[in-house]
Amino acid sequence: MSRQFSLSIGVDDVLLHINEKTIQHVREVGASSGLLNLSLIDITRLLSQISQDGLIDKSAFFELFGAGGIHPKIEAIFSLFDRTDAGCCEATELIVGLSVLCKGNKSDKLVFAFDLLDDDGDAFLTRRGLWRFVRSFLAVLLMLGGALDEKNLPDANRILDEASVFTASEICSVSSSQKISFEMISVWYSSLGCRSSAWIEVSPTHRKHHIHL
Repeated sequence: MSRQFSLSIGVDDVLLHINEKTIQHVREVGASSGLLNLSLIDITRLLSQISQDGLIDKSAFFELFGAGGIHPKIEAIFSLFDRTDAGCCEATELIVGLSVLCKGNKSDKLVFAFDLLDDDGDAFLTRRGLWRFVRSFLAVLLMLGGALDEKNLPDANRILDEASVFTASEICSVSSSQKISFEMISVWYSSLGCRSSAWIEVSPTHRKHHIHL
């Protein structure tokens, strides 16, 4: 049975869907781009090698992943991380986003992303850090799910930002703290996220979709 994961946001009356077709597309793009052969350590090492001052240049990224021509979806994903159309994007966010397409299970990817975005290593994310955490995953999933098809880049980024604010705000609602722990994300998922943001269950390497936070 097809599973439809819905995320309702108040922008342009958009209802963003991630379903079984999305999951299959994640697997296909991961395989055809070669990312499915990479571990979380591999993708971090590769992108860190071409990062300068925490940024990844578009031309360097295309050269790294574009032997024979870069996959059009990977090119489109990069554009969503290049929020100001400056020809570069923040390395950490791109690593987190592309981890969706790499090998490994969902729980490992969530912990990996949290640790990577925990800039000061205090086991908490700031509210902006949480927004970056959510947006990095959604950029890839919404692009591969077709939710941003036929949208120009400014509109796609606006919708993505709204969706990320929506989800981050829900997570923050479980605590009055200005910083968010991984445990708080777990509490949110158990109480709200499992219904409003089940997209978090998507993984390219597993046919069954469960989350263990």
